[in-house]
Amino acid sequence: MPTPFDDFTKKAHTNYAKLSATVIKNRELLKKVMTKHGFDIYPDEWWHYDYKGWKSHPIADISFDHLKSIN
Repeated sequence: MPTPFDDFTKKAHTNYAKLSATVIKNRELLKKVMTKHGFDIYPDEWWHYDYKGWKSHPIADISFDHLKSIN
C-alpha cells in the first residue's frame, strides 16, 4: 500500500499519483471493493472508509470477548 498505516503525509491521500503501478493497483482495488459495499472514501487517508449512514447508528460498546463468543 502507499504508506504504513496512520501516515498523514500527501502519500496517504487516496489520489496521490507518485507511486508504483502495483501500489496504485492495490489501492484502487481497495477503493473499488469498499465503495461497492457501501463505504465512502475519506480522501486524505487511503485506509479510512466510513459506512454510508454511520451517523444514524448508535455507538456499540461490545467487547472482543463477546464478539468471539457469538461466532
